[in-house]
Amino acid sequence: MTTRTRTGSPAASRRRRALVPALAAVALAATTLGGGSAATAGHDFTGVDFDLAALPAPEADGAAIVDAVDAFSTAHPVRVTGSPTEVMAAQDIAGEFRALGYDTSTLDVAVVVGAPTPLKAVTATKRGTTRPDEWIMLIGHYDSVPQTVYGAYDNGSGTAMLRALARELADVPTHRSIVFALYNGEEEGVLASSRHAQALKAAGQSITAVLGFDMVGIAWPVVTEQASSCLCLFHGAADRERFQPLLRDVNFDFLQFPDHPRKVSVVGTNTRNSDERSFAQQGYPTLRWAGMRTASSYPAYHLPHDTLDTMVQVAGSRAALELGMANTLKSAYYTALALDNHAPVPAFTTSVDGARLVVDGTGTTDEDGGTPALSWDFGDGSTASGPVAQHTYAAPGTYTVTLTVADDLWPSVTRATTQSITVR
Repeated sequence: MTTRTRTGSPAASRRRRALVPALAAVALAATTLGGGSAATAGHDFTGVDFDLAALPAPEADGAAIVDAVDAFSTAHPVRVTGSPTEVMAAQDIAGEFRALGYDTSTLDVAVVVGAPTPLKAVTATKRGTTRPDEWIMLIGHYDSVPQTVYGAYDNGSGTAMLRALARELADVPTHRSIVFALYNGEEEGVLASSRHAQALKAAGQSITAVLGFDMVGIAWPVVTEQASSCLCLFHGAADRERFQPLLRDVNFDFLQFPDHPRKVSVVGTNTRNSDERSFAQQGYPTLRWAGMRTASSYPAYHLPHDTLDTMVQVAGSRAALELGMANTLKSAYYTALALDNHAPVPAFTTSVDGARLVVDGTGTTDEDGGTPALSWDFGDGSTASGPVAQHTYAAPGTYTVTLTVADDLWPSVTRATTQSITVR
């Protein structure tokens, strides 16, 4: 995670001028991947309007994620942008995404004069079923600062979390495209992600939300809670009304996590500085998962002893770290799928002619697209299916007609509405 800001020095100005021509190429790549016509998707996510239990549960293997942090950080030490180990790390990440079946690319988002390698984004895309031109992005950085050797927490942890989420989501159908992006150049000032976000905005890419992961897992639980402890959930400065209800629904109502400032906390506006901020600056809605409230809360932040052993020590035990990783994954997994799906909205009209009833449910809508399934209960034990149906009652009376609509992607997600009708 970076805390640096770029200066207005002549050298920095020359580097910025050298980066500009590369943006057009990235914009073209965004269009090829399915660019939309709007910068953001205009959906209202004031909460979750369906039962999240209808979705497939993630495996959420915290032990495997912790193992992955150790394996990645020790296999790729000193991942300074432009170094051989950084280049190899990018290749390994891309290879893993490719093996999972994602459409994988390593985009050279800019060329920095004098650097041995370009700034890049390793991207992995799983196309959506009904709204593939709208993206849900999950992002983080894999590079490290020169003075760290392994960079296990910053940001081997976020890298492992993104790889775990990619495995969990690989076979889960979604309406919108799921796009993973891992960047280098973050520690020098979010260089790669800022160029990528600019290019996507220039291409008109529609992004429902950008979910950021940097320094995760020392979260809830830890053995000894400190003032800095929490599975900390942040949102962009302009996204409070958009995302706070949804985060609370996912984490507290559904997952039943403890709503406590030192356990699981919807902290509020993002005060952390990492790649998701690059997207917020372009007007995209953003979220951030982090363990501990600030980067400096971690005692090995940007220091040589940022290792798995230090992570375990700060969490208090290996078991606590594994649970923190698992809880972070569950939170992010269900949030991503809640952002992707809405329950259909049933609506119907009736026409009564004596004992004969005609019902028309073609006014039913599903903002995710697709064709929901409609079923009818006429209140006398008779049923039917389809957008339009008819029924003749055997006896006069007042009946309650129920229309139940099932989501086409997740048929267990349903909504119902009723009307009272009288036949003679």
